[in-house]
Amino acid sequence: MIEAEPQIRNQPYSEIGQRARIKAAILEIPSGTVTLCKHFFRGQKLPNKEAQTILTEAIERLDGSAPESLKLSPKITHKLGQGFESTGFVFDTKEGRWVVKIGLPKNCVSGVYSPSTNEYASTMIWNYNALNDTYQTELPYVIPSPYFVVPPGGQNLRTTVQIQPYVEQVTDTKSLTSSQKDDLISERLAFYALSRSMLKRKKVMPDLVKQKNLIIGTRGGQPHYVLVDVGLFHLQAPTPTLNLLVYFSQRLSLSRDIRILKKANNSITFSRNKKSPIV
Repeated sequence: MIEAEPQIRNQPYSEIGQRARIKAAILEIPSGTVTLCKHFFRGQKLPNKEAQTILTEAIERLDGSAPESLKLSPKITHKLGQGFESTGFVFDTKEGRWVVKIGLPKNCVSGVYSPSTNEYASTMIWNYNALNDTYQTELPYVIPSPYFVVPPGGQNLRTTVQIQPYVEQVTDTKSLTSSQKDDLISERLAFYALSRSMLKRKKVMPDLVKQKNLIIGTRGGQPHYVLVDVGLFHLQAPTPTLNLLVYFSQRLSLSRDIRILKKANNSITFSRNKKSPIV
């Protein structure tokens, strides 16, 4: 994984002073409302041709840790979607399918780093390391790997670029076996418990506001939960309203996911009296 410069050695947003933090928090809602309206009505119209140019330069800047297969005739096939921080594209090589996320010029959320800054690139590296530290032992499939961050710089790279493997989503949960669904429920409960632990230890939360960020994908030949967006919400960022929304979304998304799996197969039994990671 390529490192961004300057590297953030401390936790992101920890350098913000108290006065600046209070000011940003007060302006969060009015400023955020304006930027979000611009985002929804204008968006980022990034043509495939321009995205291809950015992808080519980003891959050229990857260090020796990048697999050679990533460099074999990478070609963007279609746009995957657009979020509040980046636009995603799917691209194919001769040996596999990948996703490239090209950062927006500015973040749509007021008070956080913009993708066009080195601070944002360094934060994404910090996020990925924090996620690996939290989930890797119990949920080795939940974090996309390998994952690369290319910071802004050069002729065409005016923003942060992220590259990760494409994960094929399982859309028909009814086709899964009862055993697979039981395993997925266990994974989802473990993800929730580990996320609560990460919140206490590192003061960060995964972004589960968007339902598509945590999907059931095929990894290792089996269905597993996969967090396809490694972006984290930092409690130290001056965004108290947004952080509150994200906090409550954790439990709501957990209930939704388990309800979908249970509905897909009525033979699955799940008792709240049964010992589980939920506190």
